[in-house]
Amino acid sequence: MEEIETKLKQTKCCVDLARKNMVRTTFNPHRLKHMKKLLVPIVVGVSAMALLTGCLDLHFGPGNITKAQPPTVGQQLVDLQKAKDSGAMTDAEYEAQRARLLDNK
Repeated sequence: MEEIETKLKQTKCCVDLARKNMVRTTFNPHRLKHMKKLLVPIVVGVSAMALLTGCLDLHFGPGNITKAQPPTVGQQLVDLQKAKDSGAMTDAEYEAQRARLLDNK
């Protein structure tokens, strides 16, 4: 019997606490007006922080421009060999291009 009375008291306490919280969360026009006043500065502040910290990843000006590196002599020789093997150039053209590449390095 004591268990039941204890549980009833605990349940009553929980119900009372819930009622108190409900009273606090009811509609309050003054509070809504205050929230509307704060909304614009908050949105402006968050937007400014996002822009200033780069969260939007905006790039102005030259920034870090990556230029394509010219192929190395070794890569050009490999490409020439592939072209010769595929039949896109003759042996004579291959040798001429190979000599030109090796002379320019």
